[in-house]
Amino acid sequence: GASFDPIHCFGGRRRCNLTNDGKVVAYYGDGNFSTTGKLTKAVTIAEGQYAGTYAAGTPVQVMVEQPKFYYKVVPMVLEKGVKGMKIRKARYYVSDTLKPGFKVHPAFVENGNVNPYIYLAAFEGSLFDTSANAYILDNAQVADFAADKLSSIAGTKPAGGDTQNLTRANVRLLAQKRGAGWEQAYAATAAASQLLMLIEYASFNMQSAIGNGNTNQSSSAANIQYTGATVSLGNASGAVTNANDIQLISYRGEENFWGNIWTWVDGMNEENPDPFE
Repeated sequence: GASFDPIHCFGGRRRCNLTNDGKVVAYYGDGNFSTTGKLTKAVTIAEGQYAGTYAAGTPVQVMVEQPKFYYKVVPMVLEKGVKGMKIRKARYYVSDTLKPGFKVHPAFVENGNVNPYIYLAAFEGSLFDTSANAYILDNAQVADFAADKLSSIAGTKPAGGDTQNLTRANVRLLAQKRGAGWEQAYAATAAASQLLMLIEYASFNMQSAIGNGNTNQSSSAANIQYTGATVSLGNASGAVTNANDIQLISYRGEENFWGNIWTWVDGMNEENPDPFE
């Protein structure tokens, strides 16, 4: 909550509009901020690395700007497992600045380079149909994995794999089609948000801390809710009940980190033949 806002890795998280070539052109609260997938007003930035004029209609995605942070894990209780030691109890720390014993979180490291920010999807992935030059708003099963683009906008049903071959590899292609540097969520970026949640709420149970989210319905396309229910929360955490009387949640701008629809996380494969080990 508000007491964590002065810590930049928490309070510095904010929704923004990002162009396909990676330029931040508006933040939540700006008069020209848009959740529709394109600018509805022209934007002029007078100075800085993104200086220039961006016309109304410029494609923009709704992302969460996450400032770089450093972390430290101090094991307190260890237990011997079949394939090595397991941490059963630990202390977790984050810092805006590098301190002894800390290291930069791997979410910010790309090919050996450390980035000052990463950009997380504010909303669950939907499709932009390149051939129709339009966003798919109703989860129509029409993905062209050679041309279409993964998107983060409000007012759309997230893309599902009812009949289309929405595999992890194909979603990766859709993300990369948006431009250089775009990828689907991967293990390190998900872990960054998880670590911040864990520390801010001092709990592993985020459903008790923030809200259950859309987790109490049967798994079906009909029960997937439209993105954007938490637009009014802006950069805050919380839960919102939509017009269908379904609760949807957001953690500091990142909507439905759990619930609503199954999502892919890239960059990690697990072999776990014995679930009790």
